[in-house]
Amino acid sequence: MLVVDDSQSALSFLRRLLVRHNYKVLTANSGSKALEQLKANPDIKLVITDKEMPNMNGLELCNEIRAIHNKDEISIIGISGADNPSLTAKFIKNGANDFLKKPFCPEEFYCRVQQNIEYIENIETITRQANTDFLTALYNRRYFFESLAHLVKSKENQTLAMLDIDFFKSINDNYGHEVGDVVLKEVSSLLAKHFSGQLVARLGGEEFSVHFGSMPIDEAEDLLEDLRLELAAMSINANGQNVSCTISIGLTCGVFASLDQLINRADELLYEAKDTGRNRIVANQ
Repeated sequence: MLVVDDSQSALSFLRRLLVRHNYKVLTANSGSKALEQLKANPDIKLVITDKEMPNMNGLELCNEIRAIHNKDEISIIGISGADNPSLTAKFIKNGANDFLKKPFCPEEFYCRVQQNIEYIENIETITRQANTDFLTALYNRRYFFESLAHLVKSKENQTLAMLDIDFFKSINDNYGHEVGDVVLKEVSSLLAKHFSGQLVARLGGEEFSVHFGSMPIDEAEDLLEDLRLELAAMSINANGQNVSCTISIGLTCGVFASLDQLINRADELLYEAKDTGRNRIVANQ
């Protein structure tokens, strides 16, 4: 979290209170320094700011933060020692989530801090559950389509792979769906490991997709080949059964009029990989 106050003694006092409860605390002695800290530390979830500061007061800082981050991303608690009953409303109107008048009871301070952190964490949990596949923890189909729709409209080259586990129905039929679920999880873990910098999603069943942005197709193909070889050499232990599987991949790159066209082209190449023997990559050059 970030504490903002132009008074060094006030900063030190608040920092001591928070560190006592094992919070990681950054400080700033002005609004401009606070914005720099937020830019350099995107994991900050709570800002506690005094109102009375030169150049940029706490209300103005709230406005600046809200121009960049909404209330679901960062909570703000305003504090002030001024005897002004309208300050609570002013802070809330300018984007704060909460307000405390100084001097405050430490116990109330801790309660307000915890409430605001829990709010952000709850929002993050809800968002994660809405955007990810419950079995594999990869992004789900809805998030994948929403994320890519605007990129395709940019009229820039887009590189996309569609991947499908070979003979997955046979795995379910021969070993059972519980084993099939373990295979899906292991393949997903492998995808997450190989493509940590790309958008990876489970689109449904045993079908996955990797979006490489504008990466040249030969570079994407090299990365996919590393994945394919590692998976083909693996033996997955699932409920006491050793299961092997391979994956077929269709890879495309180009400028497309719509997301559907991009996905359909990668799908066509995936089916070609299936039809020509599986456990291979088919890419358009």
